[in-house]
Amino acid sequence: MELHGASVGMDQIAAVAGTSKAVFYRHFSDKADLYRAVGQQLAGVFSDQLSRRMSSQADPRAMVAAGIDSYLALLEKRPELYRFVVRNPVLEQAGSYRRIDYTGIIASRLDDIIRLASPAQDPVDPARRPWGTAIVGFIKSAGDWWLDHPHDLTRAELTASLTDLLWNGAAGTLAVSGRPANERREGA
Repeated sequence: MELHGASVGMDQIAAVAGTSKAVFYRHFSDKADLYRAVGQQLAGVFSDQLSRRMSSQADPRAMVAAGIDSYLALLEKRPELYRFVVRNPVLEQAGSYRRIDYTGIIASRLDDIIRLASPAQDPVDPARRPWGTAIVGFIKSAGDWWLDHPHDLTRAELTASLTDLLWNGAAGTLAVSGRPANERREGA
């Protein structure tokens, strides 16, 4: 994928693997099946990495930053593999019901982390149910933007910015000047 990009063909994949398309088709029913398998593998590796990085942090804000940085590190290290899995039209064209919800896999893992980070006596609040999905969508959208604008921000800058936005909310991120957003609004 890295050599030929996200639109790599089966001939190119087979050549890099040092085999033939026929060998691939013994293991995968079609190109969409290969895409699904690569996507499942990537989602599994990433969700394990995400869990490790986040659970290694004691501070909740640092946990958020570690999760964001973990995702952006994947994009930075393997952008074409990410595009191959996430932006690939082959699955759309295949119209397969076997399509995999990668966002859902990661969101489910994030839901588990949120639940474990909640106090034991705290009942599960129904308002928290969409949080994992919302956070994953938020970070994914920003990561997609970053891939298209690689020179606008470093990974560290984007991680810090997204952590601020996610942790503090929109009003909190406006405190760039060191003053709370409500003070700036009044003094503007």
